[in-house]
Amino acid sequence: MKQLIINNVDEIGPQLRGIREEKHITRQQIAAKAGISKNTIFLTENGRGTPGIFILSCWVRALGYDELVIKC
Repeated sequence: MKQLIINNVDEIGPQLRGIREEKHITRQQIAAKAGISKNTIFLTENGRGTPGIFILSCWVRALGYDELVIKC
């Protein structure tokens, strides 16, 4: 099982953007694969929004992870 571990809830967006960019995946590709809007991705990656756990779960799976772990 491949886990994505995030140690700081304030860093969710930048971490997801970094992973997406490392994998050379566009926002449009993630949006289509995860079933979420490009706007949600843009806002989250730029620290202007935090989506709910369901959207984060879909997003993480679209990036190739099985599970998201957020440490507080």
